[in-house]
Amino acid sequence: MVAPEGWEIVELGDKADIYRGSSPRPIDSFLTTKASGINWIKIGDASPYSKYIISSKERIIPEGLLYSRAVFKGDFILSNSMSFGRPYILKINGCIHDGWLAIQNYHRHFDTDFLYYSLCSETVLQQYINMAAGSSVKNLNKEKVAKLIICAPPLPEQRHIAEVLSDTDSYISALERLIAKKEAVKQGTMQELLTGKCRLPGFKGEWVEKQLGNVTNIFKGHGLSKAKIALEGCFPCILYGELFTEYNEIITSITSRTNYIEGVPSVKGDILIPASTTTIGIDLAKASVIPFDNVLLGGDINIIRPNDKNINSIFLAMYIMYTKKIEISIRAKGSTVYHLHGKDLFDLSLCIPPTLAEQTAIAEILSDMDAELSALKKKLEKIRLIKQGMMDALLTGKIRLPEDKPNVQFTQRKEPKEILYAAEKTEGYTAKN
Repeated sequence: MVAPEGWEIVELGDKADIYRGSSPRPIDSFLTTKASGINWIKIGDASPYSKYIISSKERIIPEGLLYSRAVFKGDFILSNSMSFGRPYILKINGCIHDGWLAIQNYHRHFDTDFLYYSLCSETVLQQYINMAAGSSVKNLNKEKVAKLIICAPPLPEQRHIAEVLSDTDSYISALERLIAKKEAVKQGTMQELLTGKCRLPGFKGEWVEKQLGNVTNIFKGHGLSKAKIALEGCFPCILYGELFTEYNEIITSITSRTNYIEGVPSVKGDILIPASTTTIGIDLAKASVIPFDNVLLGGDINIIRPNDKNINSIFLAMYIMYTKKIEISIRAKGSTVYHLHGKDLFDLSLCIPPTLAEQTAIAEILSDMDAELSALKKKLEKIRLIKQGMMDALLTGKIRLPEDKPNVQFTQRKEPKEILYAAEKTEGYTAKN
């Protein structure tokens, strides 16, 4: 690793103090519920996606401090086994047990946020992986963390880099909140529209009760054990596993192909649900509509093919997935692997709108919501990838930020709007379209 002009390549242990936590034993003798107790910080106090630890669920008596490791606001703690090397910044004072490592007294050499992003970077992750090579158990100790190689620009430049990455994190957080809000709205809308609690304008009349087997034909796909991926001249097919990995309510693309023609050919509007799963619940009720004719459908897939012209496939798939998952789960048989046969679905009760028009209108509203959520999630994924590219570029000096303060001598001046673009073009990084 070569340091950019004005930067240093340092070992973390030379610029910070690193300690392992310790636990008073037996710990139950030191726990207290009194407000005067000291925060006892455990793995469960760390949210998987959080940058900070802001509270602890337990406290220990002050005497426990003699047998533990004190940590303070602004210190870093790293899990030395679970969430391998994941850093957290403390917003509280407290004590840590031996499942944590603490990084302290770094402030003369590192900006807190800059060090956080450095410790989260692919460069550091790869060092962890190299340290653990040949070991069946991934864990850290203070000697390994002390040996971490960090690129250290001057503190003003560190702060500038951290500001850019923090702004990107804020954007990501805002997208995550928006997605969560829209998912909640969708759940509420489904609850209203798929149960008839709320009717769309212009529609009236009682919903009708039917049995699934009376309005559809239900049968199973055929095994495609020799399926091969994307070979020219092969037949497009859908495999069992793709019901969980590729598709939502509507299958929009086919990713697998096979040389063999044993599979059941699809008919546009077929509804596919798994015939088995190891997880009871929503997995067995995961319904997907296929809008293509003559796609081969593999084994372990239940095919529900509407035979009533007054049934909208997309509405029926959504209805099954979001109102019948408990009933379908009850009908499954097995213990470790749960199996669902077509005969188990024949008398599944339905209560649906009396007209195709109302079913279609409901399906269009929910499909539009799904499309919006899908677009937002793709955008979120892309921004996360761009952030990774930015971290690689900015934390190693491949890209230098523009000078914005007289006492900071940055190189390779760029307008802020160019930073994201430059990160995408950095060698070794490609953003998904």
